[in-house]
Amino acid sequence: MYSTATISVFIILLIVSCNDKRSSIAIGDHQRIDSATWFKADNPFPQVKPEVFINSQWHLISEEVFMDSVLNGDFVSVLLSNKQGEKAQKLIFLSEEMKKEAVQNNSGWDSDRPDLIDKEIFKFSFTYLNGGEVTNADFAGKIVIVNYWHIGCRGCIREIDSLNSLVEKYRNNDDVVFIAPSTDTRESLINFLIKKPFLYDVATINNDSPNFRVSTHPTHVVIGRNGKIKYYKTGGSNLIGADLSAQMQKHLRSL
Repeated sequence: MYSTATISVFIILLIVSCNDKRSSIAIGDHQRIDSATWFKADNPFPQVKPEVFINSQWHLISEEVFMDSVLNGDFVSVLLSNKQGEKAQKLIFLSEEMKKEAVQNNSGWDSDRPDLIDKEIFKFSFTYLNGGEVTNADFAGKIVIVNYWHIGCRGCIREIDSLNSLVEKYRNNDDVVFIAPSTDTRESLINFLIKKPFLYDVATINNDSPNFRVSTHPTHVVIGRNGKIKYYKTGGSNLIGADLSAQMQKHLRSL
C-alpha cells in the first residue's frame, strides 16, 4: 500500500505525461500514441480486459510485455480511458525512493479495520477460473483466508511467494480455504498465472456488498468458522505469509 504522498507522485507523473500532446508516430517496433486522448479512468478496477497496453514512454506494448514489466517489480500500472470508452493499462516507473517509501509504509501488521473484527463477513460472490461459483454459504464452518488483489499491483505480486508458502504449509488441512478474488478478467488472470503461479484459488469478483467496498489492494481478510472477520489488513509485504500463519495458529482452535 502506498502513502498519499506516493500516490500523488504517481498522479503527477500521469498528468505530466497526459499533457505531452504528441501525435501518433511509429517508433521502432512500438507505436507511440497520442497521450492527450487518454485520461485516468473513473473506476480504477472495472472487470473488463484493456484493449491497449502502454509503457511509461507512451508506446504501445503487448500484454505479455506489460505483465513482464509488472513482474520485475519496477513498475505499477494505472487504468486509463478514452472518449470511445476503451480501456488501457499504462505502466508507471517506480524510482528507488518510491520503492523504499512503499516498504516503509508496509511495516507493522495490526488490523487496519478494528471496527470489522468479530463482525459478520460481508456478502460476496466469486467465480473460479474453471467456471465454478462460490458464495459465503459455501464456506460455512471453514477458515477462509481471502486476498483481494490485481495484476497491476506491485505490492500484490511482491506477496505471492510468501502466500504460496503459506498455502503449502496448510495444504493438508481441509478446514482451511485460500481464495484470491481479483478485479482482472478471467483471460488476463490465466495469462498471468502462466508466468507467475499463485497457489490460492484465484477468482473473479461477481458481486460485492454495497456497504463494503475493498478499495485498497492487496487486502487480506481471515474469516472464522462462524463467518465472522478475525483479521483484516491492507498493504503489500513479503512478510504477510508469516503474519497470516501466526494469526491462523492463534485462532485455529477458536475460530
